[in-house]
Amino acid sequence: MNDLKTLFLLAAIPSFISVLLIFFFIQDTPPSDGATRLRWSSFGKNFHLLNISNLLFSLGFFSYSFLLLFLQTKNFALVSIPIYYLIFSLSASLFSWASGRLADQQSRRLVIALSYLAWAGVLLGFIFIPSLSWLTAGILFALYGAHKGGLKPAMTALVAESAPSESRASALGIFKMLQGLAALPASFLAGLLWDFYGSTAPFIFALGMLILAFFVLFLVKETREETREEIA
Repeated sequence: MNDLKTLFLLAAIPSFISVLLIFFFIQDTPPSDGATRLRWSSFGKNFHLLNISNLLFSLGFFSYSFLLLFLQTKNFALVSIPIYYLIFSLSASLFSWASGRLADQQSRRLVIALSYLAWAGVLLGFIFIPSLSWLTAGILFALYGAHKGGLKPAMTALVAESAPSESRASALGIFKMLQGLAALPASFLAGLLWDFYGSTAPFIFALGMLILAFFVLFLVKETREETREEIA
């Protein structure tokens, strides 16, 4: 028990240092006009379309535990599971930086679409490849990492740019709230589909939701240049 207490105390040290750094060294710029009243009508069409796309996507985006569970049904050794999680983590880290640069240089929406395609590749692999080899599984988990690493920075930037400049934090809060509400039933639904219709059923459902999210995404128009002018 004492060892666990020591472990938790040590784990808390980086968080405590982070709080001190934020408090003493990071300066925030307060809004010049004071607090503004939040109105749903102040958010434009792009923001609503992004939320719809993300809700559809999130309803089919189950926990990565289902990927690991699927490997076990294919008789992968339990000791190999952490290796695939490591592949996912490394891929997500690498693609997060690369996709951020691509989103800045090209298009946020393009990066989101590529991230969706990476997730589609994972789903198709788990649906249609009858016997996964260790190499195929490694590629699929690398694709999963590319999806996770690519989606967040581009989606966060696009959501912020689709909202009025004085309400960007609120827009991100609303976006994350709706995403969380959609994610709540996603894994539960995936579990039901798995139990009643087989191990590939959650992947098929996720693919269908992803296709719908993909089409809604292409109704979104980027406003990056306008946002830059506002900031300047």
